[in-house]
Amino acid sequence: MGGRQLTLEERLCMATKRKGNRSANTQERAGLSKQVELAVGMEVMVTYNVVTDLDVTNGARGVVEKIVLDPKEEAYSAEQTDVKLCYPPAYVLVHLYRTKAQTLEGLDDGVVPLAPLMKPFTIRMSDGKTKTISRTQLPITPAYAFTDYRSQGQTLERCIIDIGKPPTGELTPFNVYVALSRSWGRDNIRLLRDFEDRLFTQHPSEFLRQEDQRLAALDMKAKGVWQGKIGQFMQTRDGEQ
Repeated sequence: MGGRQLTLEERLCMATKRKGNRSANTQERAGLSKQVELAVGMEVMVTYNVVTDLDVTNGARGVVEKIVLDPKEEAYSAEQTDVKLCYPPAYVLVHLYRTKAQTLEGLDDGVVPLAPLMKPFTIRMSDGKTKTISRTQLPITPAYAFTDYRSQGQTLERCIIDIGKPPTGELTPFNVYVALSRSWGRDNIRLLRDFEDRLFTQHPSEFLRQEDQRLAALDMKAKGVWQGKIGQFMQTRDGEQ
């Protein structure tokens, strides 16, 4: 905030404000993760629309090629296998599976640098006043597993799909369709576990079913009116002849 670290009170307000509300928590993080785990060779997914025209967007997937640390970083040692950084990396080179970005000098085709983003959001203090805070974080996350929502529009070479009953909530045929249509066919898809048969025997949505019935009734009614009008028109023309 204003170039300084947050005070203990500000950190407390940020951590406890509207706790449990998913959309509120996302807003409090400015859409950026609290912590990002990285390793060279890791499968990752972009979590922010960085450059939409180049397909460096929310949901884009790739592999970490190189991690370039912040010049101020002192916690790193090449002998360590697990390092907790004090600063976000200066940038990370990611080989994206699909991008419109031109090949950069010195980099392989499809490799793009992703730098930390700084995004502002507001918190309300105990005295009722609001303050603006900036979070700086890499817009990526590990992507060995992700939801059907994140996979929309992607074609995966091989994938393992879980359409079993989730711990909370439930799946719909819409979720299942998106998940099962991410690859080229059944030879490239495997199911992680068994599933409930009703996913493929029930209507996807009761509200949609009722709406389909209403539209079908309107169609029949309109068709009857139209046929009646055509009959009257033909009788009139025959009378004129």
